[in-house]
Amino acid sequence: MSIAVKDKTKRRQISKIQVKDFTASEEATELAALICFEELQGAIHVYRDGTVVLSSPVGTTVSSLQQVDDALWRREQFIGILARMGVPEQELTSAARMIATREETLSQPDFSTAVERAASKSAAHFKDWCQQRGFDYEAMTEEEINRLVMEATTQVRAS
Repeated sequence: MSIAVKDKTKRRQISKIQVKDFTASEEATELAALICFEELQGAIHVYRDGTVVLSSPVGTTVSSLQQVDDALWRREQFIGILARMGVPEQELTSAARMIATREETLSQPDFSTAVERAASKSAAHFKDWCQQRGFDYEAMTEEEINRLVMEATTQVRAS
């Protein structure tokens, strides 16, 4: 695959970027992807083990993609879901702060108890909320719950 890209900072055209995906290759290789910048004579090599090599005539640097921990994964997934739903930046920032506070609480020594307590409180609150609005939580499917949450979120934002 070749891509023509404009470098806005230098106001010049970078002629070609070639991306080669080795993940579907039947040939056994440690390389997952290779991105070549023809005009700059540079490349990015991404290996299956997370190693990333950036090379050019100026020099070469090697880095390793870090293993994502559970807290970071949860945060990124939640923020990603909100962003895909169209949540405004201010609300995303607020959610990120809330997540940081909750993760700090959950990282305390008695993690499993804290998780159980948070899940229990959340479920109880949602069941009460459903009951107040005439919904039978126990009979609802996951799809119905998701739709209900989306509708409620839309109503709250509109008010």
